[in-house]
Amino acid sequence: MEDVTLNPVTAYPFLILSEDRKQVKRGEKLQFYRNSPQRYDVWSCVVAKEGFSTGRHYWEVSVGESKDWKLGVVSESAQRKGLFDMSPSNGYYALWWSGSQLRALTTPPLTKVKNPPKLRQVGVFLDVDEGQVSFYNVKSGSEIYSFTGSSEFTERMFPLLGTGDKEVPLVLMTTQQHLT
Repeated sequence: MEDVTLNPVTAYPFLILSEDRKQVKRGEKLQFYRNSPQRYDVWSCVVAKEGFSTGRHYWEVSVGESKDWKLGVVSESAQRKGLFDMSPSNGYYALWWSGSQLRALTTPPLTKVKNPPKLRQVGVFLDVDEGQVSFYNVKSGSEIYSFTGSSEFTERMFPLLGTGDKEVPLVLMTTQQHLT
C-alpha cells in the first residue's frame, strides 16, 4: 500500500489539512494558502505530493460518513483553475459521493454507480501502464467501479481527494492503520 500525503500547494483555499497531511475537510473560512497555478480555485479538491509515472499503485481512503467526497486520480497537466468537467477527457478519473448517490465522473452525463451499503473505506488501484483506475469497497473487497479502455497513461498521475463536508474528514490510511 502506498504512503500518500496531501500537497497543500494544490489545496482549494477553504480546505483544512491535518499537520501530517493525511486528512482533509472543508473549513468555514479561507485558509492562508498562497496562490499557486497548481491550486484549485473552484473545485474543493487537493492532490497528493506523490505522482506515479509507471507501475501499479494502491492506497485507501476512509470516507467515514462524509456526505460529499471525490476520490480518484488526476493527470499532472490537468486543468485546476476555473469551472470544468472532471472527466477522463480532462485527465480526471474519479468517483463522487453526494447526498445518497455515487457517480463516476465520466464525460457528461455522469455515470450512476450502484451504491455499496455503508461504504466507509475506499481502495484506489492505479495501473499506469494499462491506463486503468479501479475503486474497491475495502470492507467487502468488492470492486465498485473501474475506468478502463485507456491506453497507458502518458504522464504522471496523482491521487485526488475532494470534500465539501465540514464535519467528517477524508483520511488517507497508512499501512500501520491498515494492519490494526
